[in-house]
Amino acid sequence: MSKLYDTWHVAVHTLIPVCVFIIFFTALFKKWKRRKQVMILFFCVMLISFFSLLFLKRMIRNELSEQLSEYSFIVGSTLEVDEKRLISALKNQIYISTNKTRPVDRTTLRIVIHSGEVELWISRDSDNPNIYWIYHPKYSYSRSNEIGKIQVR
Repeated sequence: MSKLYDTWHVAVHTLIPVCVFIIFFTALFKKWKRRKQVMILFFCVMLISFFSLLFLKRMIRNELSEQLSEYSFIVGSTLEVDEKRLISALKNQIYISTNKTRPVDRTTLRIVIHSGEVELWISRDSDNPNIYWIYHPKYSYSRSNEIGKIQVR
């Protein structure tokens, strides 16, 4: 799945600028009868590609949720978080939204699961010390974009 998600991420980030270029290039041909249809088509392709990234985020969340169980536990973490609440929030996908904040001090979090370990990156929220930003370094999309924010405590 890792290669599929990474290919998907790269393809969407390539496709969106190409669509923007084609839309602006097509706008130059004033006398072309199908100009509007082509522009609308590539605009729709661009929107679908953008919204597919939200679907990709959801698929990564689901995969992580399926890997975790009630017997999962955290090893090798320097953060002082409520381990049970964090794992429960990840398993049950209890993500929250925040506005005008940013992540600070990213650390690695290893969670033992039934088939080995899952490595996540976790960052404390700049505004609320009880909120953590979760990243999944396995995929290129979720290395740069958080898969969600979780409130612990």
